[in-house]
Amino acid sequence: MDGTDRARARRGYVLTIDYGYTRAESIRFPGGTLMGYHRHTARERVLEDPGGRDITAHVNFTAIEERGAEIGLRTVVFETLARTLVTGGRAR
Repeated sequence: MDGTDRARARRGYVLTIDYGYTRAESIRFPGGTLMGYHRHTARERVLEDPGGRDITAHVNFTAIEERGAEIGLRTVVFETLARTLVTGGRAR
């Protein structure tokens, strides 16, 4: 990120919405968060049945916050999507 990008980032907000966990929460996944899903059921064997399941990996929100801090961003609100929807996105 160059100086121009940093200046732009300071004038706005970054909104991140994804499935993920903080570093502390991700301890529940010692093998990583790569998962396959078929009919709303998680499957560990992600390459079984190619084309027949969705594959995803969860975001490490702690890493995103740390990188943002490195370039001068600060966290205003960190909450679940459910909480954001209930409050209508209003920062507390």
